[in-house]
Amino acid sequence: MIYEIDLNGITTVEGFYERVRAGISLPEYFGENLDALADAFSEMKGRIIVKGSGNVDQDMTAYVDRFKTMCIDAQEDNPLLEVIIL
Repeated sequence: MIYEIDLNGITTVEGFYERVRAGISLPEYFGENLDALADAFSEMKGRIIVKGSGNVDQDMTAYVDRFKTMCIDAQEDNPLLEVIIL
């Protein structure tokens, strides 16, 4: 399965999770934080393509950097997952 998350132009954490939800299926009870997202990624298989991570609002840069680190860790922990950050 191939998933795509487009982060182009996000300005808020809420907007970040709207884009994540648009790209991948997450349960309604999903906690909308990076720990919960790491848990979700640990159970996924397939490829996640993240676009636009370098084209976010300046206030979101640090959050997206933590997201990128979480993605690296997730694919190291889950051999069935590949994350490509463009």
